[in-house]
Formats: sequence, C-alpha cells, structure tokens
Amino acid sequence: MNTRTLVLALTACAVAAPNAASQAAATPSFCTRGAPECKTLLVVETEVGRRSRGGRGELDLSWQAGLLANRGRSALGATAYVAVGLDIRADRPVLGTRFGVLPRYRRWLSRGTALDLSAGPVVELRRGAPATLLTTTGVAVGWANHIALSGRVDMHKASRPTWFVGVRLGMDQMTEALEAQGIGLVLWGLIRFFEKASGS
Repeated sequence: MNTRTLVLALTACAVAAPNAASQAAATPSFCTRGAPECKTLLVVETEVGRRSRGGRGELDLSWQAGLLANRGRSALGATAYVAVGLDIRADRPVLGTRFGVLPRYRRWLSRGTALDLSAGPVVELRRGAPATLLTTTGVAVGWANHIALSGRVDMHKASRPTWFVGVRLGMDQMTEALEAQGIGLVLWGLIRFFEKASGS
C-alpha cells in the first residue's frame, strides 16, 4: 500500500512539473504588446485631438514612447513625449511644439483595458514667444494596445489652462495611425499649393 502511494505521488509530481514549467515560461519578461502578465512592456502611442485655450483651438498631434513595469494590477514607468500644435488654415501651420518626459501610472481594468494617468513638466516652444515650462496632467481610458479616449490639461501660472480632448492609438494601430497622419499632411500641402496657384 505504501509502495503504491509512493508511485502515485511520484507520477503526479512528474506530470505536474512540465505544467508548472510551461506556466512559468508563459510569463514573458518583456512584451511589445501591453498585458498585465508581462513584467516589462513597451509603450508606443500617438494621439490626435483638439487643444484649446479659451475659445481658441488647434489641431494637436502627439507621440509617446517608453517603458512600464507591471506590479500585479498596476504598472509604473515613464514615456518620452513630443507634441505639435497645428492650424491647418494658416500658411505656416505649426503653431508650437512641446516635449518632455512624463511619469506614468497604469491600472489594468482587465487583460486588455486600462486607465492611464501621467503628469510632469513639459517645455513648450511657440512661434514668436520664449520657451515656456508647463505642467501637464493626462488621463486615458480604453484598450491599451488599440484605442482609448484621452484628455489632458496644461498649466502655466501666467496663463489660463489649455485643455486637450482626443483619441489615443496604441501599438496595434500605430502603423495605420502614422500612415493616416502622413496622408493628411500631404493632402493639406496639395490643397494649400493649389489654393495659392489659383490665387496668383
């Protein structure tokens, strides 16, 4: 009886060992697609939306890239941030650029959905004005690798807050997003060219 029990116990251990090893191997240390089970994940995103101060608005494009480290249902890290404000009706459409490094906190709501919070200093360069240091705070909720609704407020003590509302596209949509942004800029350039040609 004791021998039979021992044989059964050894057999169970032999069967369980490969299963445990495969489960451990299924937890990757680095992912290019965000998921709660990854230890470290790459973040690459682009945003498009409207940025406004008072009644004056502009088209805003931004890009972020960085790393997050998962800690259970939460993740911490930082992203490099670059943004461009555009007025597509103007001959010189670029109104200003902003850049900085933003600490980020992510709370996983499920395997694919997440709430992202970020805040930090951003340097703004606008045409005809000195460089300005802003404090930006952002929030986004949705599918981390695909699409999320996003909002942001930029604060400066000498001016009113600037608000942004838009859409954030993640890694799985990055190629299509960059293509759409490029096509949009080319179309704008062609339209402006023909407008000037017809006006002359």
